[in-house]
Amino acid sequence: MTLSRTMKTVAVIGAGPSGIAAARHLLSEGATSEIVIFEQRNNVGGIWNTDATSPPNDVAAFSSPIYPGMESNIPSEIMQFDKRPFPEGMPLLADAGQVLKYRQDYGERVLHLVRYRHQVTDVSAELQEDRSYWRLRVHNLDSQTVLDYCYDAVIVANGR
Repeated sequence: MTLSRTMKTVAVIGAGPSGIAAARHLLSEGATSEIVIFEQRNNVGGIWNTDATSPPNDVAAFSSPIYPGMESNIPSEIMQFDKRPFPEGMPLLADAGQVLKYRQDYGERVLHLVRYRHQVTDVSAELQEDRSYWRLRVHNLDSQTVLDYCYDAVIVANGR
């Protein structure tokens, strides 16, 4: 995928596996001047971000279906990102903690782009004169403020 030079600002909704992969790809393309990842929880990892790693206020609102001792039902080889294998010696079916660590390690390159505890509540297409853009309404869960942001493109990577 080659980005159009007109896509200078991109919002990514979700810091799970798809959101992190999308942001990494955007960085490697180099055509985007601003990339922001909005994540409603306090950490990257998507559903692999178990309740045990989150503060109580995250757990109540954004519970994870992952339970202690859970293993993936997908072999590690299939779950891995391109050019980023799971660590040597990983079992065929990794447990939830191993998958989360792998996801977080993969996301290190884009962590500076993430706005944690920011929940996107609305996305709408806008047209102003000769320019179209995407307006995002974002709720900051810490300050309880709601702000609107405008981007040239939006990637919705909110998982399940």
